[in-house]
Amino acid sequence: MYSHRHGVTQKKWKMMTDGVKRYRKKPIVIEAYQTDVEIIIPTLEGDMKASAGDWIITGVHGEQYPCKPDIFEKTYEEVENGRKGN
Repeated sequence: MYSHRHGVTQKKWKMMTDGVKRYRKKPIVIEAYQTDVEIIIPTLEGDMKASAGDWIITGVHGEQYPCKPDIFEKTYEEVENGRKGN
């Protein structure tokens, strides 16, 4: 997909994406909880608002960030004995 709105022609888009490869996320275990209130999460990219129902993910380096429920459900699945400390 290319966009003339951003000044990218079809030819330029093809040149930019010729070396593009596909990647799969590594199967790492993360910790997350679903918030029931709106909160501000300090992230590596700055403060981000998490709405009620969003998931708050703690990454592999302890960083936190919000994730919308539909993206979370497509990306993650609960691991066996998923509760921390089990």
